[in-house]
Amino acid sequence: MLKFLKNFFNQKNFPPETEAGTISLEGELIIVYDTESIRTGEIDLSKLSRVYLVTDGEKTPLLYLFDFTEHYIPINFKGFQAIYEYLSNRFEFDDAAFFKYVDHAYSIKKKLWTAKHTVNYEILENGPKDQSFGYEIQSPEKEILHWDLTYDQLEQHPAIVFEKSPFGQKIQKFKYPIRIGSILLSDFGSYFDNGRTDAPVLHFYAACSNEEGNDRSYFELKAALLHMMGKSAITGGYERKDQKSCILQSQGMIYTISYTSTNDWTYETGYTIFSVQNNRDYPQLLLNESYESVIQIDASLVLSGSMEMNAEYKRSARIKKRPDEILKQFGTKTVIWRDDLNKMIGFACGNFSQLFSQSELLSVSIQNIIPAKGGGGSYLELNLKNRDYPYAVFTEQYKYFDPFSSSISELLQLEIDIKPEYHDC
Repeated sequence: MLKFLKNFFNQKNFPPETEAGTISLEGELIIVYDTESIRTGEIDLSKLSRVYLVTDGEKTPLLYLFDFTEHYIPINFKGFQAIYEYLSNRFEFDDAAFFKYVDHAYSIKKKLWTAKHTVNYEILENGPKDQSFGYEIQSPEKEILHWDLTYDQLEQHPAIVFEKSPFGQKIQKFKYPIRIGSILLSDFGSYFDNGRTDAPVLHFYAACSNEEGNDRSYFELKAALLHMMGKSAITGGYERKDQKSCILQSQGMIYTISYTSTNDWTYETGYTIFSVQNNRDYPQLLLNESYESVIQIDASLVLSGSMEMNAEYKRSARIKKRPDEILKQFGTKTVIWRDDLNKMIGFACGNFSQLFSQSELLSVSIQNIIPAKGGGGSYLELNLKNRDYPYAVFTEQYKYFDPFSSSISELLQLEIDIKPEYHDC
């Protein structure tokens, strides 16, 4: 017999519906309209993974649903009863918990449903300890790929496919399970939207579930990692009631596992996130021999202080080492230089530098952020062609760049704008 007949929904006391908003169903989407726009959105039922009955800060009951993001539906929206009955019948909600607590005026968080979990990892007995070299594709003819493989190289491999996340990110997956040491993973992939594709893939991940969808997956994966690398590889982590995390490092690779349980601020994930990050150095990516062989310094400005500049060269091809000629003339001081021969503008801070073609620069601006809850700061920003938002090249303390605005404008031969300030809160 259908679930909604067994539970006699028409005899249950749903809260009265109001005109504060509406809920409707269109195919696999729940469409939520809030007259105040706070809860307006769409929920993809094909990706639904958990549902809870919760209350907000004012003790107002809400239905919490998670597809690929969090949604909170007020239970007094018009159409709620019909949608709840449909969902409960389809997914087999815990109706007893819903009707027991829906009228309570205190804080609640009651699980009504979670998706069933499929086991998607395996711990191999006596598996090889070759995790520092790379990972093995479990294709008909197994193949080991090393961690140093670049995005460009991996993209051409026949064992991978690409998907798009709900947020538009390019995601890479493997057609076959992947073995990392003694751990076999069925759902292993990476975000494939790095700023430079000639660098190694920086971050792989997998969501690992056991049959019960509990933290046993965390402890099994932790035991396997410790067996492979030893306790000395642990560099961080904690194990609390609400969350467990363990970080291990070996030969430039960082292995992290984490599991989240339900508490006042979080919801049980039902899976352990297993991630592998590449923290190795690739100094060849910092070389810029073609420019260093022709560099010319026609004008320059030295800046003192505790300047900061983005040094994530594995994510941005623009970041290079400090040119030898700049090192020879200025040491490791922070400096801006203009190269009229090659029509370039250069910025150097510490051991790193960034280069811009004079033709791509539109203007320069200073953005000051007033210290408040945060420490504030000042950003020297470049406004570039073919870029919709400013590029922050230097960061310093609040109002640091203001006294240098005329000198910077003259050096770069560009207009400079000091933007309206706002508080760091």
